[in-house]
Amino acid sequence: MAGVLCEPCYNKCESCSNATACDYCKPGYTGRNCDFATTCSSNYCTCSSANTCGACIGAYYNTSNNCQDKCNENCSSCTARTNCSSCNPGRYGTLCERVCSNRCRNGTCNKFDGTCICSENFAGPNCDQCNVGMFGVNCDESCSLRCNTTFCRRADGYCTCIANFEGDSCENCISGRYGPSCEHICSSGCVAGTCNKADGKCLCRSYFLGEKCDVCIVGQFGANCETNCSIGCHTRACSIIDGNCSCSHNFTGPKCDQCRVGMYGPFCNHTCSVGCVNNICDTENGTCTCYQNFTGKTCDQCEVGKYGMSCEYNCSVGCVFNTCDKNDGTCACLAHFTGPACDVCVYGLFGHNCSSECSPNCAQQACNQVSGKCSSCKDGFYGSQCEMRCMNNCAKCTSNDSCSEGNS
Repeated sequence: MAGVLCEPCYNKCESCSNATACDYCKPGYTGRNCDFATTCSSNYCTCSSANTCGACIGAYYNTSNNCQDKCNENCSSCTARTNCSSCNPGRYGTLCERVCSNRCRNGTCNKFDGTCICSENFAGPNCDQCNVGMFGVNCDESCSLRCNTTFCRRADGYCTCIANFEGDSCENCISGRYGPSCEHICSSGCVAGTCNKADGKCLCRSYFLGEKCDVCIVGQFGANCETNCSIGCHTRACSIIDGNCSCSHNFTGPKCDQCRVGMYGPFCNHTCSVGCVNNICDTENGTCTCYQNFTGKTCDQCEVGKYGMSCEYNCSVGCVFNTCDKNDGTCACLAHFTGPACDVCVYGLFGHNCSSECSPNCAQQACNQVSGKCSSCKDGFYGSQCEMRCMNNCAKCTSNDSCSEGNS
């Protein structure tokens, strides 16, 4: 009863209801207070008289037979051969026929259902399971930290892996991953996309180099290093990510794949014509929009009738077809014209088209090719074109009444 202090029985009592009244005596004693020594009829019982067993002790039963009947070998006490009251250590069940799990602490378990307090690392009502996170025959091995749950198969530690891991115990990175936590991706330059799980080193595909095959060979860039760096990149080297680079002469743009203003051609080594508006031309073939007086696909020619660096000069009207050399204006001459540029009338002619004859009164028939004015007059004539006669007997005059030299 709760709150009642239990006192010890008299030292010769097996059991008692109070300190002075024994219910059963220990073997070899009898009497109300078990004060008298006696010999029971059996060594396996307690008795109140020599010939009467009060209760069986040990693994024996049946007081009517002086406790001579032995319990089942697995029982520590029983009321009948087929009904064990308690089991030997390590046994449980009605006949104590079942063995407690060897993972039960101290090897003992509940007689009825085998439940017990488990040894270290074991769990379950019958201690036949491993603690969470453990596996092995003795549940002394830890499940991999890479298991998707805290449980793994007891026999071999197999489990479902967290992302990026594989293997029976999630001990390996999946293909294409490496690092302590498989957090790194093998370079796309690795053959078959696989690399050493510890450090990422691998065998390289074409166009890649480096221990991890994460660098393009010189002159290549892109995810697969299959794109050529621009020929405009200095030393042909460029960023493996986007192809950007430092430019060689005459190239421009982040990837140096464009010609500088005023240049064109595959190597940007040709100059746009001075006839191109704003010095801009197609970077492939040099074609452009022309300034006034220029013509041609690349505006490198003067329009008909023009010449000079900027096509600013007119070809002479004496040029055949009004066409002359772009640089110096020389040309083939029409009739009546002469000179390298056909800008001079042949001797004795003058006028816009050199179609007029100098006055026959001009000395040596020489006159100004524009106005026709005589350089000098023959004797006896005067005027701009020597069209006037001097007075009689006057060889040189400037007017009709002014004679500077008479006839001889």
